[in-house]
Amino acid sequence: MQKREYHSSKYIREIPLTNPGTVSVGRPSSSMTNNNHRPNNKMIRHTAYKEQCLYIKDRLIEDGVYINWNISPEPFFMEKKELTFIESLGRCLYLFYSASNNLYYESIHGKQPEWIAGYLDQGKPQSLIEYARMNRMKDLLPGIIRPDIILTKGGMVATELDAVPGGMGITGSLSRAYSSTSLEVENKIVGEREGMTEGFLNMLKSTTPIPDPVIAIVVSEESRDYRSEMEWLAGAMREVGVNVSTIKPEDIIFTEEGLYIKSGENRCKIDVLYRFFELFDLMNIPKAELIMYSA
Repeated sequence: MQKREYHSSKYIREIPLTNPGTVSVGRPSSSMTNNNHRPNNKMIRHTAYKEQCLYIKDRLIEDGVYINWNISPEPFFMEKKELTFIESLGRCLYLFYSASNNLYYESIHGKQPEWIAGYLDQGKPQSLIEYARMNRMKDLLPGIIRPDIILTKGGMVATELDAVPGGMGITGSLSRAYSSTSLEVENKIVGEREGMTEGFLNMLKSTTPIPDPVIAIVVSEESRDYRSEMEWLAGAMREVGVNVSTIKPEDIIFTEEGLYIKSGENRCKIDVLYRFFELFDLMNIPKAELIMYSA
């Protein structure tokens, strides 16, 4: 069994990790197969950790989001001051996006140096630049911002800001799994059991005045590796009565009145469309122009 140390200013602990590909259900650990040794507390704890990892793995498989990763029997521990810092990032990063967006458009119109827009447009296809400069697009800011954070001796460092992040479905599934484990968890899970699902749903609903909107999560072929977790996320929202579907771009029906999706024998008008694909993929996505035009 592998072990990895986690350090903090308050303690040092070892968390056993199991490789999902090497653990078998019902097989005792090698240290307990010898009848000459009575199991001690450490053996019992390791056995409990194995069962915990197997339980988490089974939940991920059941939810359709399992990836062949090592699974920890416990969530990653975070001190309160670290959590407070991360929770404070949301508004700060949103303001950063807003200021950067304003700076870009002021550069385009000559109110700021031209090199700013030129630098930000480098490597982008002309069609993408034209989309970004449409009046209907220029004030749009991400509803989700995920910073990629590295823990360093000097503190946390954000290396990237992702506005179309993967991992939401897996994180939501893990939150449910760890919240229902048999081992007692001394500290609460951040966001608790439904934090990811509720946060994503609140963001989607904030984009429309319609109280019960029809929501479509559009996942392109280029982003197919993330489709299963977005399907899980949609399923979690349907559990609370939300009309939401995970679809492909070609499933969208375009009319003069708006975008529609099939619903049994009928079709429903889409009130909120969440695109799960990179704008660099637009040229490869069916009906991309219609989707962007109707956005």
